[in-house]
Parts: sequence; structure tokens; C-alpha cells
Amino acid sequence: MRVTVHVYDRIRQTLGTRRIEVRLPESATLAALFAELAERYDPRFAALPDDEDSPFGVNALILDGRRVAMPRDADLELTNGAELHLIPPIGGGSEGVERSVSPIRGPVRATEPRPGFQTSAAHAAPPAPGARPQRRVRPRRSDRD
Repeated sequence: MRVTVHVYDRIRQTLGTRRIEVRLPESATLAALFAELAERYDPRFAALPDDEDSPFGVNALILDGRRVAMPRDADLELTNGAELHLIPPIGGGSEGVERSVSPIRGPVRATEPRPGFQTSAAHAAPPAPGARPQRRVRPRRSDRD
């Protein structure tokens, strides 16, 4: 069976690829997938299931659109064509990060929209009572020529 593992951030930089195609025997489990990744690609894959603060920094495991966790789902059987995403932390603190944007100084004034600026339908004035709603009609391809 074939399983695709999508990697991001530090794992992608280390391996030099965005995804890994892994061939496993039929009825392989999630634990077997991580063991294969650790053996073939990088031993740090063995630490991913046990520790969210692992060297690769994986924060979530998404298997075929469903969040899974190790060791809870270690015995989960994989299917042919399964896709696993190793999601890194998305946000973080500001420790060790320099501010690159200076604060706004002075008063902040609201401005009027530019002439001809179109507002979204949610902000448009309601139609007059009894008025028919206007509908945008796009010409058919045959009418454009």
C-alpha cells in the first residue's frame, strides 16, 4: 500500500521535500508508518508520536482529514492512498523575536472611500420597496465574439 506524508517547516527544510511517498505492507498501522519513516528518512521521526516539542516541532497529526494522536491511535490501520499531514505549530510567543514594525504615532483618522470604490453587498444600501433586485449578467462565450 502507498501512503503520502506531507511535511512542513523544519522537516521540509531538513528533508528537502514537501511530501514523502511510503510503501507499506497491507494493514500497516500508524506506528508502523512512523517506524518506517524513522528508519528510511530520519531517526527523529521516532520521537514525533511521543512529544509535541520534538526536534521537528510537530503539533498535530492529520490523517485523511481527521486529527489523530500518538500513542492513542498507534494501532490505527492505514488504507491505501492515505495522506498524513505533520502540522507544525502555527503561532507562538514573541520570545527572541525583534519587532520589525514601529508603533503608529499620532492620531489615526478614518478616510472616505475613493470615488468609484465599490462596497460589498453586505454593506450596500437595501433596495427600495417594490424594486426588483439587480442581477449581474455575464455574456455567454458565444456572445463575446
